[in-house]
Amino acid sequence: MAAGAARRGAALAFALLFAAACGGQPLAVAVVPTASPQPTVTPVPPTAVPAPRVLTVCLENEPASLYIYSAAGRGWNHVQEALRDGPIDRRSFGRQPIILERLPDWENGDVTLESVVVAAGAGLVTADGDLDRLAAGVPYWTPDMERVLARADTAVTTIQMRVTFRLREDVRWSDGAPLTADDSVFGFEIGSAAATPGSKLAAWRTASYSASDAHTITWVGQPGYYPADVLESLAEPLARHAYGNLDAAQLLADEQANRAPLGWGAFRVAQWEPGLLRLVRNKYYFRAAEGLPRVDEVHFRTLPDESVALSAVAGGECQIAVRDSWEAWEDSADALLAAQSSGQLAVQLVPGPVLEQLGFGILMAPGLQRKAGADLFQAVALRQALAHCVDREALADAAQWGQGSAAAGFVPAAQPLQPAPAGSALPEFDVERAQALLQDAGWLPAGDSGVRFKQGRALRLRYAVNFPLSNSGFLRQAVAELLRTQLRACGVDLQVQPFTSADLYGEFPAGVLFGRQFDLAQFAWLQPGEPRCELFTSAELPGAANPGGSNYTGYRSAAYDSACSTARFARTRAAAQAAHAAAQQLLIDELPALPLFFRLRIGVAQPGVRGLQLDASQPSPLWNIEELDFAAPS
Repeated sequence: MAAGAARRGAALAFALLFAAACGGQPLAVAVVPTASPQPTVTPVPPTAVPAPRVLTVCLENEPASLYIYSAAGRGWNHVQEALRDGPIDRRSFGRQPIILERLPDWENGDVTLESVVVAAGAGLVTADGDLDRLAAGVPYWTPDMERVLARADTAVTTIQMRVTFRLREDVRWSDGAPLTADDSVFGFEIGSAAATPGSKLAAWRTASYSASDAHTITWVGQPGYYPADVLESLAEPLARHAYGNLDAAQLLADEQANRAPLGWGAFRVAQWEPGLLRLVRNKYYFRAAEGLPRVDEVHFRTLPDESVALSAVAGGECQIAVRDSWEAWEDSADALLAAQSSGQLAVQLVPGPVLEQLGFGILMAPGLQRKAGADLFQAVALRQALAHCVDREALADAAQWGQGSAAAGFVPAAQPLQPAPAGSALPEFDVERAQALLQDAGWLPAGDSGVRFKQGRALRLRYAVNFPLSNSGFLRQAVAELLRTQLRACGVDLQVQPFTSADLYGEFPAGVLFGRQFDLAQFAWLQPGEPRCELFTSAELPGAANPGGSNYTGYRSAAYDSACSTARFARTRAAAQAAHAAAQQLLIDELPALPLFFRLRIGVAQPGVRGLQLDASQPSPLWNIEELDFAAPS
């Protein structure tokens, strides 16, 4: 405005000077105010909103529901990793608290054992884990963890376990409501209801499940019950504020619980139409301050099968493919490895928790004989001799596309409860050593038949195995053929006997394996967590009194039984680890079975995907989906 006044003043002065020059008579001059010029404005384009970062995952099977207690079908668990974080994660065969402040254990006081009196005829959980009534002959645990048989019409003093779980206080449901201990109680109530699908064994073994405050849960077991894993007594939280007005049957049909359930994970459901499930960032995620999740959305696309999913990743339609069966993609393994070599795919191969093992028939079922003698494998030296005949590295390579490796023991290498390296190792492939041990045991060199003999008996062994119509069948056929050749070099004639699953795995006395009707047997064992040492204990010997026993070889060792018992009932982590290591070392030294190899798990993604970490103890490769990201195409 000051500049405008100055310009108007200069115009008036110019008019007066002009009048003086014209005889002193001023001229009538019209002074027109000049409009102030407007500053030049450069248009600014609106701020561009970045497109959401979308991670696309290919599934073979679209879940029927996302409700945690539905019969959801395959594919369900991968989506749940995005909706529900934890509550407890497995990692490298250990456990990590996710929505808990800490894991309960004996040392922090969150696991305790009390004494309780049970009257005759009252309910309890037996020492064998069965829910029963106290009567004569029923086995129970004393407070000193001794297995005792009850006497008629007599009360007993047994154990009762209490476990305390402490929730983090910053966890919220995806609608913003706090996640509380009462939500876990509600989850237990619904999961225990008769209308809810699934086993009720956990509920039957529970005396009470309660919330002592907003973030503390207390589980009390039935008298006599000693769980193999105390962490499994935690019930999955279910949002009472959203679903508390519904009973178990109504929840199975509720639209929101099935199609867009509340969770506490990194993502929530935004859209679900056939073939596409779209999840978006959960703004209430309790780890948001860490910059998680890394992407804005996750899209689950459903494709006809897992082979098509592989093609979709290679073609750029998906960034990650997930499989719903242990055996998917094995038939495509050679192509996957070639695609990795050419940079088209990022393939991860990790030894998983499934152990292929060669079991020795140490103790045959009563009345059964074998051509080479019923007591053949009761000598550790002979089991070691045959182990020296077996080139386990060659077996692992032949069965797993040249990528396999021999097992170092009965638990995966990543398992923290492995025996110390200072202990003795499994027998190495050494035909000369094998032949010397066989000679020492009285098995004379082979004659024209090529088969060793002793006291008129030939060293001919029946090899029981199942060849399913799947990759497991091809894997075991490859192992059987190579194993027969390897043992032949030691003078052992291996006669392969394929059986159906029903015939091989049936209970005692009908089943070949658990009926103890074999010489050698190939068998797979799943070990996703702490070593299942009880599977080789004397108490698990299959027989008429225990038809479902797991100790199929008939191995019996008082030292092993003691080490396993110490490991199961240890009150400190250090004591449990030492006892487990001792038990595992005994298995390596005495060889009731020969560990061959752990089956490889396969993960497939585009090369630009970041954070994908296939973990042998995690069923889904998306266990850390909140940390997954991808590089922009170059």
